[in-house]
Amino acid sequence: MIGERYTLGQLYKAGAQAKVWKAQDKITGAPRIIKTGEGIKKEAILARQLMHPMIGYPYDCGHDSELGEFAVYPEFTGMDSMEWVHHNGKESLRAFALQAAEFLSFLHHRGWLYNDFKPQHFLLCENKLKV
Repeated sequence: MIGERYTLGQLYKAGAQAKVWKAQDKITGAPRIIKTGEGIKKEAILARQLMHPMIGYPYDCGHDSELGEFAVYPEFTGMDSMEWVHHNGKESLRAFALQAAEFLSFLHHRGWLYNDFKPQHFLLCENKLKV
């Protein structure tokens, strides 16, 4: 149990700096994704401040005694950008590239630099980019 609200499920993905878990919201019953790792709480607070339709909006964040910092997101059911291009062909790359450029431009105009640009961080849900 995380934050007395979320039931932790199986490990979904793990990277060098974070782990992503499937979870269930005990109050609403909705599926969630919980991201854990150093700096995750700060990342979640920043995402809430930026407010852009391509940014995954965290519902909650905090610190767990066993897992450390965590952030709770809706469960995204899309593919990462690499999987999406492989599944949809190279002609789909243009649509993804335009959406990624729009997102990066949004950040740049606010003085931010996205320095962890890799396919696993860009999800496509119903042909719309989510970061």
